[in-house]
Amino acid sequence: SGFEDTRFLDRHSDESNGATQISSGNVYQGAISPWSNQPNLTNTVDGGDDYDFFSFQAQRGVKYTVEVDLGTSEGVEIAIQTAFAGVEKTSDGIGNTLSWISPRNSTYYIAVSGTTRVRDSMGTYAIKLNAETALLDQHSGTVAGATVISFGNAHQGSISPADDQDYFSFPALRGVKYMLDVSLGSADGVALTVIDASGTSLASNGGVGTSLEWLAPANGTYLAVISASPQVPNVIGTYSLNLSSDNTLQDHHGDFPGAASVLSFGNAHPGAISPETDRDYFSFLAERGVNYSLALELITATGAVISIEDSAGDTLSSTNGLGTGLGWTAASTGTFYVVVSYSPQATEGIGSYALTVSANTSLEDRHLDTASTGTPLSFGTVYQGAISPKSDLDFFTFPAKRGVEYLLDLTYGSASAVSLEVNSVGGSADTGARNFGESNIVRWTAPDSATYFVKISASPKAEQPTGTYSLKVTPDTTLEDRHSDTPAGGTRIGFGNAIAGAVSPADDYDYFRFLAEKGITYTVDVRPGTVDGVRFSVENQAAGFSASNFGVDQSLEWKAPETGWYTLAVSASGRVGNPIGTYLITINRQSDVRPEAPKVIEPPPEPADVPLPRVTVPTGTAMILESRISPLGSIVRVPVKLSKAEGITSLGFTLNYDPESLRVLTVKRGSRLTEDSFIFNTDTLGKIRFGFAVLRGSGSGGTAAVVEFQVVGTTGSVSPITLSDALVNHRADGPIAVELVGADFKVGAKLLGDADGDSRVTALDALLALRMASNLQKIDLSLDVNNDGKITIDDARIILNMARPS
Repeated sequence: SGFEDTRFLDRHSDESNGATQISSGNVYQGAISPWSNQPNLTNTVDGGDDYDFFSFQAQRGVKYTVEVDLGTSEGVEIAIQTAFAGVEKTSDGIGNTLSWISPRNSTYYIAVSGTTRVRDSMGTYAIKLNAETALLDQHSGTVAGATVISFGNAHQGSISPADDQDYFSFPALRGVKYMLDVSLGSADGVALTVIDASGTSLASNGGVGTSLEWLAPANGTYLAVISASPQVPNVIGTYSLNLSSDNTLQDHHGDFPGAASVLSFGNAHPGAISPETDRDYFSFLAERGVNYSLALELITATGAVISIEDSAGDTLSSTNGLGTGLGWTAASTGTFYVVVSYSPQATEGIGSYALTVSANTSLEDRHLDTASTGTPLSFGTVYQGAISPKSDLDFFTFPAKRGVEYLLDLTYGSASAVSLEVNSVGGSADTGARNFGESNIVRWTAPDSATYFVKISASPKAEQPTGTYSLKVTPDTTLEDRHSDTPAGGTRIGFGNAIAGAVSPADDYDYFRFLAEKGITYTVDVRPGTVDGVRFSVENQAAGFSASNFGVDQSLEWKAPETGWYTLAVSASGRVGNPIGTYLITINRQSDVRPEAPKVIEPPPEPADVPLPRVTVPTGTAMILESRISPLGSIVRVPVKLSKAEGITSLGFTLNYDPESLRVLTVKRGSRLTEDSFIFNTDTLGKIRFGFAVLRGSGSGGTAAVVEFQVVGTTGSVSPITLSDALVNHRADGPIAVELVGADFKVGAKLLGDADGDSRVTALDALLALRMASNLQKIDLSLDVNNDGKITIDDARIILNMARPS
């Protein structure tokens, strides 16, 4: 036609260098020419197939669509390429469009070429690039470039490409609950993850759902990461993120003692357990013995652990997650801590609470724990106290006077019983008294004038060993020891005057001195007050004179053998029921007795009740000693007799004697004790302790032991022999009371024919004389009744006749 056909003119470069730069939304014309469908001709003299390259600036996440409008070409292949890495995506000659999401911000190339899929690709076309900016990546995929989000506002974003991760940063407070909510746009689903600044994952929804709740473990900056969900087919698309917080779980209390919140008693302190590792510390000053009650009101939490810790971090008490209350008594004064922590027992251990601590000051320790710092007592005053905690000891001190009986009166408050002990520092069981955790009344007589202490402690027998009590101490001064315990310091007594005295304690001796004239008869009269009877004796060692009532009679008449000072000794009687108490004593001499007055016939007076000494006569099970008399240097046997002992299976006891009068030679097993169980101890002067021994036989009488003493005392002296500390096992249905009957020993000559020194001549004395005559026993010449200088069968026969009643 004479015109050049420029439609197939190659307007675009065949390689990326020189590519035609295009922008989205514009149409660009092009043509595939030549196209031989023979790739082997490429770079030859025959030329090669045509490629048209277009360049554009791609943004990460944007979806680009290349549209080709075919002109004379029957079909083309569309490819997206990078400058060096090759093909990103290709249509492979199928269709006229190609969609692609940019993985990064960069320059990319569109390559348009012919395709073997059509008969003839050579021809014209028009190309257009479309960009879907809704998928533009607006948020960084790194921690450093994270988008700062604000609470309560919606933040738009998109997942594009599929490996896209959008980072959002926010400040978090420990314990606060944070809620991440996503509203999906074109995306079918997203994965929500919370990480810390180091990239460690803390929580995730695993791509399921559109929300995530998370508790901050510590104050700091954290990141929310939104990425493609592995659970949905279409991961590319838009979304909207909203972040909110629940501040009710914010951690208001320190996690260690140094940051503890200070408690005020009686007030509610709100708090929250969040996260699970949270520990809320509260400090308070505790007073020893005070009981503290901890109450936890659960608000959103369904349980918590309440503990008490000391300053060293040791746990002193805990609920272990069971219950909402805890009671604790302070064992010492100091700063302690209440710790509220997560309970694994609770269905919802994370949540809020309110803590209230109250103090029961009635259990405050008002009295110190040592005798040296005990509270000084005033007699008759009531002292309030409390045993709290169980190990608590309360000490009181008071000055006691020898012989005075003290009444220690306990009144129980919230404690059901306490243990009470009164003693001196370093004192023994013999000098003190105790209630053994049961009785609320203790009567105790001071053995010496000194400062004593009262110790109050928890009773092992009480149902409620801790609690309040009150103590009052009242002295009975009528029993005060007014008279010396030694003859040299004896009280001078005038004739005809009644002098008051008291036997207290049981080993008390009251000495009196008076001047007596030779040949004058004197009468000692004792009028018992609160005591049932006393033992008294009159002595003059220079004259070798001694006389005694042996603890039974109330009067004693005697004639002074010489003129001089005589000593009157008053002590406890082992023959009466109550040997401790007051008395009045009077000494009359014969010359003081007035002449007999003229008799006046008067009506007989009304009989008066004159109290007589109540001599102990065993009515039940008893252990009995009998009085003995024996001269200086002799040997005296003292048996411990049993009476009505059928039910006893075993026993132990102590025999007490005066070491100034008697010395132990041998201790023999009695007829009722078994050989293998019989033990004794004589290490302590004045005491023979018999260990727990088994009784044999079922009789009511017999002996428990027989003690042989050598007499070492001064002629005429009188001393007591007593029993104490009896411990008995028995077969009786109820409790069994064992009476202990004491006796007296006098250093002096025995009756003629009295072998055992019991001041009686009996058939037993005749039997002993017969044993001596047969050389079966040591000779005692007091049984030489026929004065032939030896013991023979004749002496035994005479003694037997003497023993027969006349």
